[in-house]
Amino acid sequence: MPTRTTILFLLLLHCTAAFTQPVQFGSDQLLQQPFPLFLNNASFSLDDGNSMTAEKVSAATFHPFSFYFNKVPNYLPPNKTWWMKVDIQSFLPADTTIVFYPGFQNYVQVYYAAGGRYSRIAVCGNMFPASQLNIPDFRQATLLPVTAQQLTTFYISIKNVTTYQVDAFKPYLMSKASLDNLQVRLLQNNRIPHAVFFTGIGMFVIMLIYILIKWLYQKDATYGYYAITIFGSMAYFLFNFFKEQNNQLVFTEKPMLIHLIADSFIFLSIFAYWHFVRRFLYLSKEKAFLGRFMYYGSFAVLIAGLASLWYAFTFKNITGLIQLNSTIGVIFLLAGFYILISIRKMKQPLKWFIYGGIFCLVLFYSLGSFYEMIRDTQWNFFPNFLGGGTPLLMIGNVFEMLFFTIGLAYRSKLEVEAVAGISVQKAEAEMKALRAQMNPHFIFNCMHTIDAYIFKEQPEKASAFLNKFSKLIRQTLENSQYPLISLDKEMESLQLYITLEEERFENTFTTRFDIPKQLLDQHFKIPPLLLQPYAENAIQHGLRHLPVTKTGTIKEQGRLTVQLSEEADKIVITIADNGIGRTASQQLKATNGRTHESLALTLTKQRLETLPGNGTVEIRDTKNGDEMGTQVIIHLPKIK
Repeated sequence: MPTRTTILFLLLLHCTAAFTQPVQFGSDQLLQQPFPLFLNNASFSLDDGNSMTAEKVSAATFHPFSFYFNKVPNYLPPNKTWWMKVDIQSFLPADTTIVFYPGFQNYVQVYYAAGGRYSRIAVCGNMFPASQLNIPDFRQATLLPVTAQQLTTFYISIKNVTTYQVDAFKPYLMSKASLDNLQVRLLQNNRIPHAVFFTGIGMFVIMLIYILIKWLYQKDATYGYYAITIFGSMAYFLFNFFKEQNNQLVFTEKPMLIHLIADSFIFLSIFAYWHFVRRFLYLSKEKAFLGRFMYYGSFAVLIAGLASLWYAFTFKNITGLIQLNSTIGVIFLLAGFYILISIRKMKQPLKWFIYGGIFCLVLFYSLGSFYEMIRDTQWNFFPNFLGGGTPLLMIGNVFEMLFFTIGLAYRSKLEVEAVAGISVQKAEAEMKALRAQMNPHFIFNCMHTIDAYIFKEQPEKASAFLNKFSKLIRQTLENSQYPLISLDKEMESLQLYITLEEERFENTFTTRFDIPKQLLDQHFKIPPLLLQPYAENAIQHGLRHLPVTKTGTIKEQGRLTVQLSEEADKIVITIADNGIGRTASQQLKATNGRTHESLALTLTKQRLETLPGNGTVEIRDTKNGDEMGTQVIIHLPKIK
C-alpha cells in the first residue's frame, strides 16, 4: 500500500463549529462574497481499494482532515480515492448554485441523494472531457446545486492517478462572481510566467536554427541528432503548456492525450540524445561496447515512445499507460546512470561537456520540483513570477544547450587540429620518403665529383669537397629530426648545398646571397629543407641548360640570387635565376620523355600550406632583353 503523504486542507468557512456542523447561509451572502469562503466542516474517508460507491460511502465513518494528515499544505497521493463529505444548509427562498473549487486534481466527482439514490451530478479535473464539465473552459471547479430551505449533503470523490499538474488540495466554496474574479487574477498572474516561458521557447528556436545550419553546412550527423534533441524538448514544453491551459486548444475530449503526446516527445528526445552522445564522444571507436549499447538502446527508447503513443490513442486505460511510462522512464534513467559511469574513465576531454549539461539539467529540475513542493507554503523563497517549476526546468535545458553548443564548437576545433596534424604528418612522411629517394642521386653525383678530383690528382680539392659534402649530410640528418629549425640554420645548409653544386658544375654559375643580419637575429623558425628543392630546380632545370659555345663554354655566366626580406607578418624569400626559363625547360623535358611535375615542389607547397598562418609560393617567368629566367617568391609566417 502506498505510503501516506501529508495533504493540504485549509478548512474554509469562518465559523468555529466542529467538523460535523453544516455550512449555513441565510440570504445571498455567499453569492455576494467577494472572496472564497473556507470550508471548515468537511470530513474525509479514505478508500484504499478504490472500490467504494457513493451508497457505501454514505455509511462509512468520516473523520476530520487532521485525522489523516498533520501538515499543510498537502498533496493527495496518487492511486487512492478520497471521499469528502460536505453539508450545506440553505435558508434561501429559492434554489441556487455555488462553485466548488478543489484546485487542479485529476478526477473530482460530486454525488448527492435524489429520491433515495445517489447520482453523480457534476465533475471537474484535468482528465475529464470538456463535454462533461458544467463550467465551460475551466477544469478546476464545478457547480453544486443547493436546494432552497434544505440541508444538502454532497459526497465528493477525489482521485489522482499522476503527480503531473496536480495542485495542493485546497477546497473552496465561492460564488460565480468570485470564480470570475479568480480567473481574471489567474490570467494576470500568468502573464509574467508566460513571458518567461515563451522567452525560453524563443531561445530553443534560435538554438535549433543554429544547429540545423551547422548540420547542413558540415554534413555531420552529430548536429542532426542534437537538433532532434532540441526539437523534442521544445515540443515537450509546448504540449505541457497547452495542457496547463484551462481552455485547451486540442484533445478537449481526451485531455490527458496531450500529456501522453508530450511524453512521446521525451522518448524522441532521449533517442536522439543517446545518438548525439555516442557520436559526440566517438564511443564507437573509443568504447565499442558502450557505443553499441547506446545505439541499440536508443532504438528501444524510440519503439517505447511510438508504442506509448499508439496505446494512448487506441486504449482507454490512461492510468495504466501513465504507470507504464513511469516504469519505462525509470528503466531508461538507470541506463543513463550506467552510461555516465561508463564514460567517467574515458580520457576524452569532451566528456566534461556532457557532465556539465547533465548537471545543469538535474540541478534546475531539482529546484523546479522543490519549488512545486513549497510554493504554497510560508517557506517559499522563490520569486512569484516563476508561476511553477516549468520555467526552472526550461532554464536548465537552456544551460544544457549552451554547454553542448560550446562542446560542439570545441569538438570541431579538435577535429580541425587533428586533420591539420595528419596533413603535417603526411607531408613530413612524404618529405622523408622523398629525401630517401633524392639523397642517393645527389650523393652519387657528389661521389662522382670526388672521384674526378682524385682521377685528376687533385687530392686537396677532393678533401675540401668531401668535407663540405659530409658537413651537408650531417646537417641534413640533424635538421630533419625537427619540424622547425632556425632561419639561419636553413640558410647555412642552403649555402653549403649551392656551394657544392657550383663546384660540381665547374662554376658555370655564381650565387649571390642577400640576407639581412637583423632578420636572422630575430630567430624565426621555418621547416627544414624547405628552400633546397627550389634552389635545386633552378640549378638542374634552368642554369644547367644554358647555351654553350662550340668550344664547350657557356655563352653567358649563370646567376642565382637568394634574397630575404620581411613584410608586416611575413618573411619573404626570393630565389631567382637567369636560366633557360620554364617554357624551354618543359620542352626539353618533353624531348627527353619526362613530363611529370616535380614531386619535391608539390610536397614542399603542401608543407607551406600546413604552416600556422599558411605559407604561400609564387613562381614567375622573368625576361630581361633576350635573357630568360625564373623567380620563386615564398611568403612564410613569422614563427618563433
